[in-house]
Amino acid sequence: KIKGYDISLLQAAERFMDSDDEEMRFVGAQYVKGLLEPSAVDILREGLNDPSDRVRAICIEALANLMDNSISDVIDESLRSTSSRLKKASLRAVKKLKTLDVGDHVSRILSNRKEELQTRILASSVTGLLKLDGLLPYLEEIVVDASSESRLRLSSARAMARINPSRLADLFGFTV
Repeated sequence: KIKGYDISLLQAAERFMDSDDEEMRFVGAQYVKGLLEPSAVDILREGLNDPSDRVRAICIEALANLMDNSISDVIDESLRSTSSRLKKASLRAVKKLKTLDVGDHVSRILSNRKEELQTRILASSVTGLLKLDGLLPYLEEIVVDASSESRLRLSSARAMARINPSRLADLFGFTV
């Protein structure tokens, strides 16, 4: 970080990612992500096979930042995983790449009350950004449920406002 992100240090970052130490691989992946260097795509794709979900999550986000649409299978697999870190990275990648075929995964995350709050908030944000109107019932359920966390309700209301503002107004008794 002291030297900044410099392409000349790409080889050092690659060596970090080849380390047996998870922390070293994680730092290497973070550095490569910060570079936004198209020539690092192969290094990042290799990182998708790392045993650490921390490293894989960084690689998913970095490849999405580079607009690499070839990671759709990885996104799909990560959205089905039990790792919140991978789910959040994949949801961020979906937002970046505007991947539309994730409705089933997003609906599962939205409806699962045991899912980490931040993951559900991100899922509602993705729903609104991509205007996944098939997921309106999930958003509506969250918005009307007073026991839902307020940040999740707000995010879901914003998503509904993007998709179908008149339905959101109906829920609160307003006319549009």
